[in-house]
Amino acid sequence: MGKFDKIINRIEGEKVVLNLRDDITADKAFMIAEAIEYYSELGNQVQLVVNTGGGALMPTLSILNAIETYGVDTHNEGMAASAGALIVASGRNRTMNDFGLMMFHGAQLNGKRNKRTDNVVNKFNESLKGIISNRTKFSDSEINDIISGERWLDSSDALNMGVIDEVVTTGNKALEVTNDISSIVNKAKQINIKMTDSNEMQDLLLKKETTISDLNNKYKTLHESREALTAEMSKKDTVIADLENKLKQADKKEALTVINSKDLELDETAQAFWVENYLKDKEGTLKVMEGMKVVNKAPEGGSITDALKNQKETTDVDYWESEEGQINLANLKNDSSTASFAMEVQKSITNKYLSK
Repeated sequence: MGKFDKIINRIEGEKVVLNLRDDITADKAFMIAEAIEYYSELGNQVQLVVNTGGGALMPTLSILNAIETYGVDTHNEGMAASAGALIVASGRNRTMNDFGLMMFHGAQLNGKRNKRTDNVVNKFNESLKGIISNRTKFSDSEINDIISGERWLDSSDALNMGVIDEVVTTGNKALEVTNDISSIVNKAKQINIKMTDSNEMQDLLLKKETTISDLNNKYKTLHESREALTAEMSKKDTVIADLENKLKQADKKEALTVINSKDLELDETAQAFWVENYLKDKEGTLKVMEGMKVVNKAPEGGSITDALKNQKETTDVDYWESEEGQINLANLKNDSSTASFAMEVQKSITNKYLSK
């Protein structure tokens, strides 16, 4: 399976069509940006098909940079909201299905707001104003309204406002678009632009001389560091799993050694049964085996209680009458898992004297 198979729509000669059909995460954004660079460097014309409610703004900048660098065409397949709208608007040749929708809005930061985070949001909004202004026909006042709220567009609106270059006629009925907030909630999923809360990133954002390229490079560096850390953690998980497996094998070996020391001539099936129960309850299993003459047959059922139901004839009555046996018998009576066996032992002792 190829590295970019999950995002490739189709390849037609020297044209490569990529898909963006879910939320924009860091991993998704960097994969798309890398694919654009890879296929463009091979001499292909790349088109990016978009159908997304948006996602994280910071990694989206990587896609915007790749689109601008390599002249990528964009197509709104159905929904291009939030960061998705920025991607479609940034294309070389921009198209949109006639029934599609688009939505622009300002940067939003989840979590507690304070002066520092407000400065971060303002910094992003200034960048968004530039991006929208350079790629659309929105006036300054309209852009300010977008930043303070949001703006929904159908295909006709998007064409008129210079967000796209062409509407693709499909014959499907276009959705009615309204910018009334109560209607919007019922029509589409609202996905806020998510931004990293990294202290390093926020410090960079607060510097006046910081550029979009600086932000993009810093985010890529942080992303690569996270990937390296994830790979290191994966190696440690493998080591831990290996140690856990070795411990289990050591426990089984100990169980088998102890059980075989009882000289009960167990077959493999019986060994497996008693090893399993020994690992669950060492003390209880040894107490049960101590009072049994013959346990070389694996019992029907899957527990010690099942095993003891058919072991009455193998009970060593003399042992259970001894001082040690009486102590163990008392303990077995108090344990719900072996109480039934204790009752069988008691009956065997009683029957011994009744038969005389």
